[in-house]
Amino acid sequence: MSESVECNVSGTLSFEHCEKVDPRERLIGRGLIKIILGFLAGPEVNMPVKERHEVARSIVVLSVYKSDKPIQVCYQLKPSASTTVEVEKLKLVLWEKNSPHLLIDELGYEDGKDDLEFVASFADELSRGQLAQVRPTAADALSKIIQMGYMFHFNENEVMFLLMKENLELLVEDVKFLDSAFL
Repeated sequence: MSESVECNVSGTLSFEHCEKVDPRERLIGRGLIKIILGFLAGPEVNMPVKERHEVARSIVVLSVYKSDKPIQVCYQLKPSASTTVEVEKLKLVLWEKNSPHLLIDELGYEDGKDDLEFVASFADELSRGQLAQVRPTAADALSKIIQMGYMFHFNENEVMFLLMKENLELLVEDVKFLDSAFL
């Protein structure tokens, strides 16, 4: 079903009209990547090392842009040749498949952890971007852990506690990856 759904971002929105932000400032840092690596290595996903590191790398290298205009997405479902069902939705965070760009709503980003809708949107977009096709239920679980980490600014001590609480851990090879990704 999801393959028959087309997703189009509003034509009025382009990256030229967005401000690039430093993703490591508040969004994509060691704490977030620790959560992702620990979760992907855990029993629910049990992803091999190489794949885990590819997933983490795809997030580390994201360029983040904030937009002062609404991020409008139009979903089209074509159940038959003569029928099209369209739904438009405003999003706070958008990460298109196979794109190195993460687009975020400026107001939600500026409010930070005080905007729970932004926090949930950020976590959902990252987790679904990596796991939705493979393990949709795992994407929900990862999203919840990312949300909790965000609320604590991805503080590394808090993240380690979250991982321990969820019975997850960072493996030695993942620690080495982190050290090389965040020199």
